[in-house]
Amino acid sequence: MTRAGDGWRLLLGGSAPEGMDRRLVRRFVELAGGADGARLAVVPTASEEVPETVARYLAAFEREGARDVDVLDVRSPADADAPAMLAALRDATGVMFTGGDQLRLLDIFDGSGFLAELRRRGRDGLLVGGSSAGAMVLGDPVIVRGEPTAFYQNGAIRHAPGLGLVEGATIDTHLVVRGRLPRLVTVVAAYPDVVGLGIEEGCGLEISPAGVATVIASRSFSLSSISRKSRYLAALSYFACCSGVFSGFFSSLAIISSSTSQRAMIFSVLMPWMSPAPRPQAPTQPMLTVSLGAW
Repeated sequence: MTRAGDGWRLLLGGSAPEGMDRRLVRRFVELAGGADGARLAVVPTASEEVPETVARYLAAFEREGARDVDVLDVRSPADADAPAMLAALRDATGVMFTGGDQLRLLDIFDGSGFLAELRRRGRDGLLVGGSSAGAMVLGDPVIVRGEPTAFYQNGAIRHAPGLGLVEGATIDTHLVVRGRLPRLVTVVAAYPDVVGLGIEEGCGLEISPAGVATVIASRSFSLSSISRKSRYLAALSYFACCSGVFSGFFSSLAIISSSTSQRAMIFSVLMPWMSPAPRPQAPTQPMLTVSLGAW
């Protein structure tokens, strides 16, 4: 998924109603060099409410002690080629793409000097993160439109080439609260060589340069990989395990791998707390760590 030498990636499933999870923001600052060493760049291109979005991110980073935060307000293809923008990108140790409209972001950055420099820096160790639409664009392909309830209709789930900072993956966010699992499975079924990463609000996925992914924070994360020989079975297994049949937090997750001659089929087995009591406090340790490099 990522290659040795690539920088860290941090994918956020979007803000929950209570706001951004401080553990995720804190982890981004840590990976970028810590409060004293991080030079952060916020890219609000996808947002339709840029001033409000920027203010929210600046406040979140300030709470975690980050002192050097720049805003790369790229609103047009010309902005994406501006020398000042490219210079700021070269200076950053961590770049965060905000949520909004992923199609607008892709349209603006496609073929730009900014994207070329981002990919170059990404290969040289730059931390790249995104939330909601900002996380989705880092994969390839990217879901750009499509109601999850129409997943069975031909052409209903539209997708486009992504920025490719998380290679071999397609990413969807707000997974449970917006019912997006069916459309994620649809795209993975169309691209069997791609891993589907579904991330719920308030949940994050960090991916190391070695391709080891760790689920952090407190909510739901889903994983899909479909065998060419057994597409239906793999998709069904994934949906049954991750569709919300199980309630509450997961005390542990296990990965089961069933090899085929062409590809490993991987899905999650959830072992939750089944008590109807109020939801337990979120675990302080990562929920799941698994190597993605062999996929």
